[in-house]
Amino acid sequence: MKYLRLYNFIADAIRILAIQEEEVYKKYKALSVSKKKEINQKLAGLFPELYDKNLRYSEIKEDILSDDLIYRLGEFKEVCESKKEYFELIQLLENLDKGLSKRMTIEIEMCIEEDAAAGLNSNMDETGIVILPRCRCGWERKGRGGAYRDELRQLLHHIFYIDKNKIHGLEVQNVFLSGPSINSEKSKLRIAVSPLSADVKLNTEFGEDENGVRTFCISGLENIENTAERIELILKKAQEEEQDMIVFPEILGKREIVNEIIGKLQRAEIFDIEKKNPLLIFMPSIWENRYNECVVVTGQGEIKCSQGKQNGFSYPSDNANAIEDIAADNKICLMHMNGIGRLAVLLCKDFLTDNYRDIFLSQLETKLMIVPSFSTGEFDFSLIGEKCKADDCCVVWCNTCSVKHLMDEKKQENLDTIAFLQKSGKHRGMKKEEFKRDQECRDGQCKKLCLFTGELIL
Repeated sequence: MKYLRLYNFIADAIRILAIQEEEVYKKYKALSVSKKKEINQKLAGLFPELYDKNLRYSEIKEDILSDDLIYRLGEFKEVCESKKEYFELIQLLENLDKGLSKRMTIEIEMCIEEDAAAGLNSNMDETGIVILPRCRCGWERKGRGGAYRDELRQLLHHIFYIDKNKIHGLEVQNVFLSGPSINSEKSKLRIAVSPLSADVKLNTEFGEDENGVRTFCISGLENIENTAERIELILKKAQEEEQDMIVFPEILGKREIVNEIIGKLQRAEIFDIEKKNPLLIFMPSIWENRYNECVVVTGQGEIKCSQGKQNGFSYPSDNANAIEDIAADNKICLMHMNGIGRLAVLLCKDFLTDNYRDIFLSQLETKLMIVPSFSTGEFDFSLIGEKCKADDCCVVWCNTCSVKHLMDEKKQENLDTIAFLQKSGKHRGMKKEEFKRDQECRDGQCKKLCLFTGELIL
């Protein structure tokens, strides 16, 4: 309860500071050593509980969070706001962030035990701010985008927050996950992608709404008889190659197939129990009842979240386009994991939609985007992937060879790059690993169990 009151104060302070112009943070970063020392001396005089004798921040333990301290913090916040003395409030937040570093480690472990983390503060409705512990990202650069913009987020290293006023009405479900083993500077995150099949054909139905706008929906899949078996064999192959995550494409899932695989995972019928299981499996997305969703499960078959597609694809034709008829639920599953930071699923068109993708980069500080796709080529995805590098965000894009059935024979070469891993941040050279189809695949002879692998530093 005592920490809760401090978290509520932090949310109040962030609410004040989040609406300030970028120039405030630009100037704050340029404060002289003597000016920062002067502010620190003032803060230590007002809040001696938070500082040691050398005017350094102290670890914030529960026993110092008295009613009197919380009251004085509240009064100080109101004075800073009324006098527009934002530098002092920013520095106080920085010091609180450092003083709470050990507590945030505990909060992460507590959040992992929950199905979804509601937030550390209780004044979300009043402030529009959700406070959460920050998971570190192994490839995030020290400047955290400081070359492109100046903002409060760059100054907080242990506290993460979501400003609900800046995510356009979207509802964020925060899921904290146990991360990969990090035992040295050479630790890696191993990611596998599989196009799954070249045989699946889509059955589509076209319609028109009351305004004359053409739409289409996926009414069924053909040639999926062996899909469950194929997924199972690919998962086994991924475990043999010690992969941490496996990504499948968009649309190739059916509810009964996904449920069958999850059931087998739960009964330990797929993976060798003597070997390490993958951390996460991004199942092929399911298109049904105007909803397109990717189910994310652990290697033990525990469903961690389900991400629905929010932006329908425009199907081109000679006469008029047709829009994918999906009912967006405006929900985002944001996964938090030490070593990665934050990761999320953006289904195909979601990744290409600028204002939607920007929420993940600028507001949710997503460092790994998983992009299952059913697309006629990688070109646009590669262009957008390059844009994500500025925010130290890596991108895993996974397409499927089955899309060839919708393409002209002369354009089949557009599928030669069937997946990629775009690296960013501290990855030397920040190169993109492109995964190419084998010649047999290009000749129409599906190899059935394709699995491409890449690594990210942790």
